[in-house]
Order: sequence, then C-alpha cells, then structure tokens
Amino acid sequence: MQELTSVAHTSRTVAVIGAGIGGAAAALALNKAGVDVQLYDQAPAFAEVGGTILIDSYTVGVLREMGVAEEVLAVTAPVDEVEMRHMNGEFILKSKIPDVTDLGVDVQGRTGFRELFGIQRSDLHAVLLRHLPDERTHTNKKLVRVLDQGSFVEAEFEDGTIIRPDVLIGADGIRSAVRRLLVDVEAESAGVVICRSLATADVLPDDWANDRMRRWQHKTDDGGSVNALFAPTRGGRYVGVDVSLYGGDQLLDLEVGNIVPLERLLSCFPDDADPVVLDALRASVVEIRAYPLRDLPEVQSWTSSRVALVGDAAHAMRPLLGQGANQAIQDAYELARCLADPIAVEEALNVYEEARAPFVKAIARAAREFRPDYVALLQGPPASGS
Repeated sequence: MQELTSVAHTSRTVAVIGAGIGGAAAALALNKAGVDVQLYDQAPAFAEVGGTILIDSYTVGVLREMGVAEEVLAVTAPVDEVEMRHMNGEFILKSKIPDVTDLGVDVQGRTGFRELFGIQRSDLHAVLLRHLPDERTHTNKKLVRVLDQGSFVEAEFEDGTIIRPDVLIGADGIRSAVRRLLVDVEAESAGVVICRSLATADVLPDDWANDRMRRWQHKTDDGGSVNALFAPTRGGRYVGVDVSLYGGDQLLDLEVGNIVPLERLLSCFPDDADPVVLDALRASVVEIRAYPLRDLPEVQSWTSSRVALVGDAAHAMRPLLGQGANQAIQDAYELARCLADPIAVEEALNVYEEARAPFVKAIARAAREFRPDYVALLQGPPASGS
C-alpha cells in the first residue's frame, strides 16, 4: 500500500458529491493529504442508515493511513470464522473465511483467509465524519446539474448554489446523478431483498460465543431461498441480524429503508426454522428495515477529464462477498493519493481508474454471480461439532 502524503503538492480544489461511506472517506483522505476538499450531500443532516457490515484487514490499513483505524476498531468485533447451518438449526460446517480469490476473483496476492471485523455502518460513517472539519461539509445540497468544462467542473444545486471545483467526485450511490455525465447506465432490480436488524448478544445460546458469522440457509420449493446471517458488532455486545429473501414474498413492494412488519417477515420462514433466528428478529433493538437489492451493469468508464466516480456510483455490488464498503474506502484512498500528486488532473484520474477498476469490476461480477448456497466454496474440511 502506498502512503498517503500529508502535504499535497497541488493547489487544486475538489468537490465530493454524496456523503455516504465512500464520499466521507474520499473527503477525509483528501483533507488528510492537504487537498482543498468540500463535501456535499442532499440530506438535511449527515446520516448513514443500514446494518452490520464487514471490513477487512486491508481496509483497516487504509483507515490507519487516514488516521482513524483505532477509533474504528474500537466499535468493531473480530469475526474469526463462518459457521453454516440448515434453517432448522442443523450444523453443516465451520470454516475460516476465504479471501476474494477463493471466491472467484482472479487477482494476485489475495489468497488464503481474510481477517474481518463486524461494524455498524452508522458507526463507521460517524467516525469518518467526525474527523472532517465542519467548514468542509455541506448539507441540503441536492445536485441538479453538472458540466465537465475541461479545465474545471460546474455544478449547480437545487438551492441555486453553483460551485466550480477543479475536480468533482461522484460518491452519490447507485442512483448517481454524477454518473449520468459519464455514461447512461441505470441499476435494475436484482430480485433479492435483505432485511437488516440488530439484537443484543444475549439472544445467542449461552454456549455460543459471539465471535463468528453464522449463516442459516433454506431452499424453497420455487427455487429461491431464505437465509439468515448473524455477525458480531460493537465489541461483541451486539449481533447484526440479516435476512435475505430469494423468491417467494421478497417484500419488493417496500422501498429502500422501509420498516418491515415483523409477522410478515417471520411468515417467510419454514415451520421448522431455528428459534434462535426467529427470537433474534423478535428481539431487535432497531426497526427491521428492507433493502431491495439492485444490480448496476458494469460501468465502462469511471472518469472523464475532471470527474471521477467512487463506491456504489462506480460499481454497486451485491453484499454477499462483504466487499461494498471495503472497496468504496479503498477507492477513496487511491483517488486521494492520485489527486495529491502534482501530475495533471486527467492523468491522476486515469492512474486511479487503471489501479482500481480491473480488480473492483472482478469483485462486482463475482458478487453478482454468487449464490446464497456457498457451502461448497468454503475451504478446508468440515469441522466436527459446533
């Protein structure tokens, strides 16, 4: 990993559109490098919704370069392995967590097993924003127009504000307005819904340590499946509980972030579903919310002469490999490193895209082709006992 210089060798100005994980990380990395950066979001206040996510040791290294790793790790929980069960609770196997190469991504240097940490998306987001000066953050800024003028970018917001930075970064998610400047690509329904919740760790049986991912799976008669995933978070005091639905009642009538009626969600499970899963959903300390997944066709170009995309705006991916937030943060770091260099803007953006795109596109393809039944992909012989 190349270091992030602490003093930029350039006076260029950068605007980041979108203050989710990728946007906040980009703004933080640029500010850390000494680049004049401003962060804009259309929401009235900065907030990050969502559930428990996983960050890996490589991302922790990136966060360390940004100066926030220890603060982030303080609200994580180590994830040592993954344990697989049938939905009725019958144990299948447990395994160390294979790295992305072993999950179908062809890239050198990423073999063996991953070290993972469970964290609430909102906790990670809060740490990133906490290290950004207030004068560099702006809310209630909905982008309505953006033009790459060759030597600068002109962007206009709904309130009439116009900015003209040297570089504009689109971190505005899967429905990115900035992306439309580069390519006409829109996301499509993936036919999958993930319902996210959070429970205290005491929902686990007394003899279960909250130190691993636990996944339950059940194939339905229509060829779909119902799956539950537990992951430790917040120092092991909590467990993130996700339910993914393929086929059947996928709750597709609910919008992103809508509250899921508990009884409707419970009705998606088979009659012999493990009570550990059902009781954890009943004991959720937050509203259970639905997140219908969308597939973004591969974006061929992430950059123009003055505009670059990061995170979901460039490569929104299904969460089955646990790589969305990781790759957004790594995008942000690499882009900041390039823009802090005195080379010309267009060259800097080209270097960024050449460094990131092949690897990330491979991960996005693997995540899209991934199936919820991935027992066969877990390395090593099944362990005896639970």
